[in-house]
Amino acid sequence: TIVNKGAYPVTVFPASGAQIDAAGANVAVTIPVSGLAEFVASSATQWYSTLNDVTSLSQLTGLTSDEIFRAEKK
Repeated sequence: TIVNKGAYPVTVFPASGAQIDAAGANVAVTIPVSGLAEFVASSATQWYSTLNDVTSLSQLTGLTSDEIFRAEKK
């Protein structure tokens, strides 16, 4: 899981020759400021992200830390 608490977007590259979602081999994805993403490998060359599911920590406003923890474990 990558959480971007910085002032600028974060660029995440896959391993050489691999791809994230359907972006193509060696193509990076960007996590916006205050965004978060989790990456899971389904093979040596294919990774999937949750970037499109939850893209901002602000979407979690009002939730307790326990509720966030339980949501992450689903």
